[in-house]
Amino acid sequence: MKQVLKLILQFEFQLMLVSFCRLQRQLIPMKNHQVYIQGHLGFLFFLLRKTIPVGWTGRLLFVGALGGLQGAIGWWMVASGLSGEMVDVASYRLATHLGIAFIILGFLGWFIFLLGRSESDLMQQRRAREVKLFSISTGLLHLAFLQILLGALVAGIDAGRNYTDWPLMAGGFFPPEPFS
Repeated sequence: MKQVLKLILQFEFQLMLVSFCRLQRQLIPMKNHQVYIQGHLGFLFFLLRKTIPVGWTGRLLFVGALGGLQGAIGWWMVASGLSGEMVDVASYRLATHLGIAFIILGFLGWFIFLLGRSESDLMQQRRAREVKLFSISTGLLHLAFLQILLGALVAGIDAGRNYTDWPLMAGGFFPPEPFS
């Protein structure tokens, strides 16, 4: 049972990587969304054979729904760059698309880690967790996520081209004349 789930989650992870490569560099052409259709057919196959363990159908459907949302946001993002003479996408749409991608990646990683341990091990770890370590790591994770989203906004508006002396801006912590 766990191997079936691992296969499904690994497929979802590979699909995310393919989509990321296609978005970033247009390296991998996708023909008529065959990968997506194959993934859904595979999920339906396991669902109809009732080989998905109890409690995992909802999780897998949730990840699939997030993938569909990611596709819709991708179209919304690309549509922002198809008007007039604009060749770039809107930075807030890029940040939204990237944020959803990291959320999906986080859920996939979480589910894969859940598969690597038995229920008794998970219960023991929950009981013995170190509250300070958990708080610090969660806070750092949120700060990293925020930094990634801010990076998408900066990349979307080409802000990095004005101040090339990172981490400073024109030699200072704050940019000179920020409101001019």
